[in-house]
Amino acid sequence: AWELAGVQADPVHTVFTIGLEDEPDQMAAGAAAATDISLLKIDQIPEGEQVVDPGLAETIRQMLSTATGEKGTGKRAMIEGYSVGGKTGTLHKVKEGGGYDESRYMSVFAGLSPVDNPRLVTVVVIDEPRDGDYFGGLVAAPVFSEVTGSALRLMQVPPDQLQVNRNLAAAPVLRASPRLNGREES
Repeated sequence: AWELAGVQADPVHTVFTIGLEDEPDQMAAGAAAATDISLLKIDQIPEGEQVVDPGLAETIRQMLSTATGEKGTGKRAMIEGYSVGGKTGTLHKVKEGGGYDESRYMSVFAGLSPVDNPRLVTVVVIDEPRDGDYFGGLVAAPVFSEVTGSALRLMQVPPDQLQVNRNLAAAPVLRASPRLNGREES
C-alpha cells in the first residue's frame, strides 16, 4: 500500500478502479491523467496541463506494465513489439431493482502503449460477454491488443520492445558470401 494525500492506498487501484458509474471516456481520461498525456477532441486547440507529478506518473506506468506482463492478469493485452500497461476489470451488472446480478457481467481493459512514451490510451468494454468467459483479462485484453496494436502500426509508432514481447528473436545478421558462382572472389 502507498500513502497518497495522507490516505493509505494502492495507486493503481486508486487511479484505475473502475466503478459501474464510470463511462469509457471517463476511464480513458483517468488513464491519460495518470500517464502524463492529455485527451482532446480533434477540433480543439491542443492545450494541456501537467496534473500528476511526473515521478508518480512513471511509477504508475511501471506498475501497469507489470499487470500486463507474463504473470499479470492482463497478459493477453501484450502487443508484439510494444510495451503495454493496463488494468483489467470484471464487473457484475446492476439489477433493475437494485443490487448486483450474479450472472451478468461487463469485462473491461484500460491500457496504454508504449509505456515510456504513451501514444495511445484505449479502453475496451465488453457488455455481457458470451461463451462463458467474462474476466477482463480473458475477454477485453485481447481486443485491446488487436485494436491498439493495429492503431500503433497505422500511426507508424516505432516498436519499443522488439526482443521482449512474445519472445521475439533478433533478426539474423546476413553476410555476403566470399564465394561467387562456386569460385572464390579475387
